[in-house]
Formats: sequence, structure tokens, C-alpha cells
Amino acid sequence: MAKYEYPPSHYIQSYAPFDETSHFVVVGKAEFDEVTVDCEFEVVYTHNCEIIVILYFSQQTVWQLFWHKTQDIGSTSYDLRYPIPNTRLKRLSGIEERVGFEIIVQDCSLRNLGGFNIPSTFTASFFQRIDKRTSVIESYPYKNHYVFELTGIDFDTDFPEQRSFPINDDRPALILESIHKQKRQYDNQPLARLLMPKDTLPEGWTPEDLVDLWCALVSLAIGRDVRWVEMEDPTEIQIIAKWRFRSNVLGMNNFTGLICLNPLDFDPTLAITFVKRCFESIQQGIISPLLSSNYTLAIRHYVNYRLMKQRSEDHARLIGTTIEELLTVWENTQNFESETIVTREEMTEIWTMTEKILYQVVENFDGDKNRKKKIKDKMKYLLRRELPRFRFGDRLERYFLSHEQEMPLNWYVKNVSSRLPHFVETRNMVIHVGKFPGLENETKHWHYLNLLMILPLMIFTLFRYDGSYIDLTEYYKQGNYSGRGGMRGDPKNAR
Repeated sequence: MAKYEYPPSHYIQSYAPFDETSHFVVVGKAEFDEVTVDCEFEVVYTHNCEIIVILYFSQQTVWQLFWHKTQDIGSTSYDLRYPIPNTRLKRLSGIEERVGFEIIVQDCSLRNLGGFNIPSTFTASFFQRIDKRTSVIESYPYKNHYVFELTGIDFDTDFPEQRSFPINDDRPALILESIHKQKRQYDNQPLARLLMPKDTLPEGWTPEDLVDLWCALVSLAIGRDVRWVEMEDPTEIQIIAKWRFRSNVLGMNNFTGLICLNPLDFDPTLAITFVKRCFESIQQGIISPLLSSNYTLAIRHYVNYRLMKQRSEDHARLIGTTIEELLTVWENTQNFESETIVTREEMTEIWTMTEKILYQVVENFDGDKNRKKKIKDKMKYLLRRELPRFRFGDRLERYFLSHEQEMPLNWYVKNVSSRLPHFVETRNMVIHVGKFPGLENETKHWHYLNLLMILPLMIFTLFRYDGSYIDLTEYYKQGNYSGRGGMRGDPKNAR
């Protein structure tokens, strides 16, 4: 840079550790909503999967963007403008100084406002590096592949060797392999690489759509926070590398997965089979990219909440909310949002017949007019609002039974039906009372584990997966389950 030398400035180094191959020093332009200005900037992908941008503006540009300059007779004053303008950047672009990469950064938000001699700090949601060097393109080892670097997978414990993930019988498989032989140097360091042949993509899907779903399913299966943090897309004329901001990445943590015991008795073939079975729904056109993004988000929330170091009651509230969000998304796709148990006409007829009788009963109660009015209003609300609507338990039951053609009824009876009343009771108790049902710790813990099973069973149903899985409540019954993150004994209860 004109004024700031490589290696990374001390402003960028305050966000270390990071991989220096994701750090770039750039001369270019900053595009705000109403103005485009010249700038110099540094961008880096940090160890917690944030994109940090340090912007260096000229003094004149700082005045133009953030400050008022007022000149009176014999004096000049500077005042920060309020509300602070230009806190969002649409785009940064320019040429990297060492090699000549083209760098594009998008959707930046102000993090720390600088001054006349101090740069401003922004965070971004996405940036990419474009490499057009012929020698690099010709020697690139993964031609005709999308290449993703993954955090959350360690080959020492998760996948002991290169693994093939077939997702379609008619197309090439995805390949999972190790990146580095050395040990992890910082949290969330990507140590695995996923190779996706370009002719594997189903019609209408982007590589990001597909790998987002793959990461979510693998996370659910093995109990790790698996995410892609860098993607490379090679073509005949350029190689585009993309980095995407990720929030709440917990790649070093693990919980008991729903398909494989991690790390005890870990069998990667179970995860491979699970993913392949789930991707059959894509091959059959049952799961669209839009639905996949919603289902992926639900899995991502579930995984994140399982990994958080919170009380069981907090886990229950958060996961219970995610279950209801997923249920609502599915209902909207089925046009169930306006469906009621009792029609509007039926409800009007019921209310007309019962209103006078109920009000007459209330008039005989003790108390003043205000108390009687509150009772009448409550009765009216219960009859006109609560009676027609589907209760939460009814909605869940309808969800599972609506997939009867794809998932056999005996699967629902064996795996789901007896759980739902306990789950609804647990959800209501935790939300309204702040505790789990039961007096003994063993009973409370069973209700907690039962709640943890509902969303995975919903995902299994969506993707028509009726294969084996780990039932946490069955492990606990037999004394094998020792807590949120561990397992004792042999996995004899996987269905």
C-alpha cells in the first residue's frame, strides 16, 4: 500500500490468528449508496469465520463521508455528522498489490469508525479473489470440480482416510479428503476439503445450495459443526475463490450425533449412507433448493444450540422454537396456514348458541362488573380463538402423518407417536414454568433427551429416511448415556 506495508497491519493482526493466504492488501474503490470513493483496504478471513475489512481513506474523503468541516473567520472546526452516514458499503473492489488478484468484497457494515489518521473497520458478508494467471490455471489439480474447505471435520477422529460420498447413482460422488498433515493451529481451522464434480449438480441447484445441505446433514449425523468456509471455482480463464461470513462457528465442539457415535465407535459408512439416502429426495425432485435452504437453516440452529454451553432449560427453549419454525415453514408449503379444525361459519353458530347461556352463568358469580367482564372476555377468546385452531401437538401429529405415503405408518408408530405428548408437555412446562416435568433428576433428563429427538425425526421424515439412527432416550434408559457430550458402552440401540 502507499502508506501501509505488508505483512498485515497491526489493525488486522488484532483479529489473529488467521490463514495469511486469506489476507489481501488492495487499492480500489468503495461504493456506498450515494457515492463511490477511492480507497485502500485490507481484508482477511479470521479464525472465527468473520470477514474483517480495514479501510484507509484520504483526509478529504473522511470529511466527505463522515464529518462536517466548518470554517469561520480565523478558525476551522470539524464535527461528526449524526446520525453517522455511510455505515454500509455495497461493494469494495480493487487490485491486490503483491500478485495482482482482483478482489471484490460485498455487503459491509461499519464496525469501528476511524478518524483522520486511523482507518475505519467494517465487517463483510462475502468476498472473493479472482486469479487469472495462466500458469496457475493450467497447473490447478482439481479441474472440473468445485472445491470447498471445511471446518468441523478432523480426519484423526472423524474420517480416518479419504472418503467418497455418493449422492446420486448416475453422477460422480463427492470426495472428502484431508488438507493438512500438521495439527490444528487455531480454532475453526479448515482441515478437510470436499471435492464436488461439476457434473454432479442437480438441475436448478447451485454448488453452495448442495454443499450447505451436505454440511448440515453431516453435522446432524456426527455431532459436529461442519461448515464450508472457502470455495474455489476453476474455469478455463480464471479461478474464483470465495469466502463467506459464518456466525457462531463451534468447529472444536461436539455432541452425540444422531447417526454415528463420535468419537467412540465412529463408523463413517453410517454417515455416508445417511447422506446418500437423504439426497435421494433431491434426485426425485421432492426437495427444491428453496426448501433445502429452510431445512438446512433448521438443522444449523439445532446443531448450534446442542453445542452451546447452556443450561438444559435454555437448550429446550431454543430447540423448541426451532421445531415450531420448521413446522410453520412446512405448513406454508402445504397451504395449511389458514386451515382450522372448526370453520368460521361453524364457530359463529356455536358462539351464537352459547353466548347468552355463558354470560348468564357469569352474572351469577361473585365480584364486581370488572371481574365479570374479564371472565366473559376470556371465555369469548377461548371459544372464538382457541377452539378453531390446531394445537401444537395436533400440528406435529399432522406433520408426521402427512408423510404416510413416503414413510410407513408403522415407522411413525414405532419411532414418533409415543414421544409427541411428552415433548409438548416438556415444551409447555419449560416455556411457561421454567422447568422440566417430573420430580426426579432421571425423569427430567429423559424429558430433555426426548425433546432433543423431535427435530431430527422431523428431518428424517422430510428426507424420507427410515434407516438406523441413535435414540438418545433408549441409551439413557439402559444407562449408557452419560451426558450431553458423551456415550458409554456399545451402540446397541441404534434403530
